[in-house]
Amino acid sequence: MIGSQLRRPGELSSHRRLSAPYGGRTSCTVPVGLDGVIGREKMRVSPKRWWEYAERDLETARVLLRAQQWDAASLFAQQAVEKAFKALLVQASGELPPRVHDLIRLAELVRMPEELFPELDELSRVYRSNALPGRHSCRH
Repeated sequence: MIGSQLRRPGELSSHRRLSAPYGGRTSCTVPVGLDGVIGREKMRVSPKRWWEYAERDLETARVLLRAQQWDAASLFAQQAVEKAFKALLVQASGELPPRVHDLIRLAELVRMPEELFPELDELSRVYRSNALPGRHSCRH
């Protein structure tokens, strides 16, 4: 059950205390997104919310691009595209989107034209290499 420790407006980060209904740990603290949605709950949101996430990430990517922060800009650009695809999937099916980050796989699911795949593949590879330093850029 979710406790009462919610983020106050204007805070940059916050946590919620979750109480466990079973033995062992009685509670834990988990990070809360800026929108107040946590963990797997975030995937259950409406298509409109997914679009809002995508637009926010795209604007962040633009700000970082202007600041010549290429790696961070690529991370947020990939996230914007991923969340836009997931908005389309939630809108079409009403179900949770898949837990994948590969833009090609998501593009196939939303039936994007294949001529966009090279750009999506490049963005996915850049995202993986920047999000996980020292890891190879293989599709997953």
